[in-house]
Amino acid sequence: METPFIPVAKPFFDESEHQALTRVLSSGWVTQGPEVAALEAEFKKECGAGFAVGVSSGTDALVLALRAAGVKKGDRVVCPSHSFIATANSIVSLGAVPVFVDIEPNSPNVGLSAIQEALTLQPKAILLVHQTGMPCSVIASLSDIPPSIPVIEDAACAFGSEIEIDGAWEPIGRPHGEFACFSFHPRKLLVSGEGGMITGRTSESERFLKQVRQHGMSRSAYDRSNATQRYERETYQEFGLNHRMSDLNAALAREQLKKIPAFVAERRRRVAIYQEELKNYHALWVDHEPKGVKTNWQSFSIQLETQAKAESLQTELLEKRIATRPGVMCAHLEPVMKGRFEQIGDLNHSVHRSQTSLILPLFHSMTDQQQGRVIEVIQDWARSQ
Repeated sequence: METPFIPVAKPFFDESEHQALTRVLSSGWVTQGPEVAALEAEFKKECGAGFAVGVSSGTDALVLALRAAGVKKGDRVVCPSHSFIATANSIVSLGAVPVFVDIEPNSPNVGLSAIQEALTLQPKAILLVHQTGMPCSVIASLSDIPPSIPVIEDAACAFGSEIEIDGAWEPIGRPHGEFACFSFHPRKLLVSGEGGMITGRTSESERFLKQVRQHGMSRSAYDRSNATQRYERETYQEFGLNHRMSDLNAALAREQLKKIPAFVAERRRRVAIYQEELKNYHALWVDHEPKGVKTNWQSFSIQLETQAKAESLQTELLEKRIATRPGVMCAHLEPVMKGRFEQIGDLNHSVHRSQTSLILPLFHSMTDQQQGRVIEVIQDWARSQ
């Protein structure tokens, strides 16, 4: 019998998600409607945000948040290169210019010194990433960034993570900057297939985001359908496209939202096992949380000495029918970005981590037997080095 394949990630659904989809299909309202409104209210409460606005993807969330922050063609926006290309693409899509900064040693995230160095270029905004769910420590030091420069959190992977600010633990998504942007892609903890969310503070920003997510329309179709007085024709006050979330996606997300505490607890338990079992091998290093953060462990990485060794271990695992993913990409090295935009320094820490990291299997329904297989293969490989 063929050895069962172990994926790097796998969404978890049960009967509650099936019932939620049936509820939406039976309602006859499948686009942005009552389920989206309910999800926004629940998400807002969970994060302690001023508002939550549902959109069709995490990338759309970034694009609209940048627009709401006033980013326009030609503006500079500081961001890490060490992130999925959607981070930089969201900036470029507005005709703005990414300014790539490096991450800190032994961290997936940028540090305050790199951000402060980039401020000499007078950026319009700063886009911070909570990479692989690990909260970016700069969020706890926003008082060291001029208040005139809006900070947007790319929290695509970080729902369920927390950061310590002034001695108190706060959820990622409060937000701590101007906006926080989330993704509900299947590699995330909260999965709705596609979908995203923007959290923020002011009612003015909420009104703008709700208009531009639906072609700039002054009133949504759902609002018009519930009008109890005279029908009023909608107007188009802002330029916008279709960034709406469907009620099908929202219904899935509402059920997933209830499961997040269990998802986070189980991932933290699994990561503790990885850390313990892989800690004494000279050929590899495991990720740990820095002080002041609690990560949801959306992804768990190990670092190898060289890119060749990372590829060797990845091949060994794949031969044993175990999936992994290479380390987080560097956007500034991709053909579509290379040499076209600005960067601060050589970004060596970003490149090194990208080339020498492996993301290991980690998902809610992972069994002890599956994790044991992963650990055993890695240990055998490490002993041979």
